[in-house]
Amino acid sequence: MGCRDRGDDPMERGRERVLYGDTERWSARLDRHSVGSGGARRRRSLRRSAGRPGTRIFPVPPNPEAIAGNLHFDEAEDWNIGSQMDVFSVALHELGQPLGLDHSNVPGAVMEAIYGGPWTDLHPDDIAGARSIYSSILGKWNMDWMGPENNVAGDIAENPAVSHVYYRGTDNRMYLFWWDGSTWQNDWMGPENNVAGDITVNAAGNNVYYRGYDNRMYLFWYDGSTWQNDWMGPENNVAGDIEASHHADNIFYRGYDNRMYLFWWDGNSWENDWMGPQNNVAGDIMSGGISNQVWYRGTDHRTYMFWWSQSTTSWNNDWLGSPNNNYGGSMSPSHLSGQTYFKGPDNRMYLWWWGGECN
Repeated sequence: MGCRDRGDDPMERGRERVLYGDTERWSARLDRHSVGSGGARRRRSLRRSAGRPGTRIFPVPPNPEAIAGNLHFDEAEDWNIGSQMDVFSVALHELGQPLGLDHSNVPGAVMEAIYGGPWTDLHPDDIAGARSIYSSILGKWNMDWMGPENNVAGDIAENPAVSHVYYRGTDNRMYLFWWDGSTWQNDWMGPENNVAGDITVNAAGNNVYYRGYDNRMYLFWYDGSTWQNDWMGPENNVAGDIEASHHADNIFYRGYDNRMYLFWWDGNSWENDWMGPQNNVAGDIMSGGISNQVWYRGTDHRTYMFWWSQSTTSWNNDWLGSPNNNYGGSMSPSHLSGQTYFKGPDNRMYLWWWGGECN
C-alpha cells in the first residue's frame, strides 16, 4: 500500500509523509486491520492537478472499486502545516470518506462537514464511527460467566498446560473450572476446606500448591483418575508468596522469619530447608527462566537473588548491582536467564540484566 515514487519532488514527498501519518492515525484506532493490510484492503495513491475551484482534496473519480482510497491534491491551493490550509487536517478528513464515514454533526470532529481544523488527531466521534463499520474485522472483548457457581472467594490460578482454572471457594475448598470442548465444567477437587490462599500451579500443570490455614504447604495432584491431597511436610512456617519453579519441582516461599525456604522433591518425598540465613525477604518471589535463580524484594526495597552454585553446592545470595533501593513492586523475571523487570517508585519500568562482568 505505497505511494507512487515521485523521484526528487519535495512537494510530493511532503504530501506522502502527511498522507502516511494520517493513514497511521486511522490505522492505529482500527488496530491496523482495516487501513493498510488485512480484510478490507485499501489502495492509497496521490494525484496532482490544479484549477478545480473550491476543492482542495477529494477522492479521485471514478474510483470503480467499492473500497478504493485514491486522493486528489489540488496544487492550486496554498498548502501549509498548522494554519487554515493545514494539509494534515484536510487529508485526515478526506481519508475518512474512503473508509466509509459520512460527515458528522459533532462539533470538533474531524469528519465534521465544515473545516474546523487544524487537528492533531482524531475525535472520539471519528473513532467510534470507524470502529462501528469495521467491528466485524476488529473483533471485541466479550464477557460471560463460566458457570452459575457464585462461590469464588479469590486466589485464582491458571494451569499453564491445559484449560484449567483453580480458585479458592467461599467454603475454603479448592475448586476447578475445566473446558470439556464445548462448555466450562466445575467441581471441587476434594473435601478439604483448609485453603488459605497463595494458590500456585507448576509448569507441567499436574501439581497445585497452596497455603493451608495451619500455615503448612499443601498439594493437590492428579493420579490419573482423581485429585489427591496431602501436606508436603510438618513445617508450619509458610507465610506466603509461594512460587513454583519453571523447570523442576522446587517450591519457594517466604517463612514467618522472613527467610527464603524451599520444598524440593528428592524422588521419594518432599524435603524442606531454608536457602540461607538472610531474613530480608519482604515478598514478590519470582522464579527465573531456569530452576536455579530466584528473585525477591528485600525489606530494604532492593532486588535480591538466590542462585544455586554447582561449585559450592549451595545457594548464594546477594543484591543485584549497586545499592539501589528503587524497587516499587510488580517484578517479572524473563524466561531467559539473567533478566528481570520491575516497577520503580517513580512508576517507570526498570530492567536488571547480567552484564557478564563484576564491578
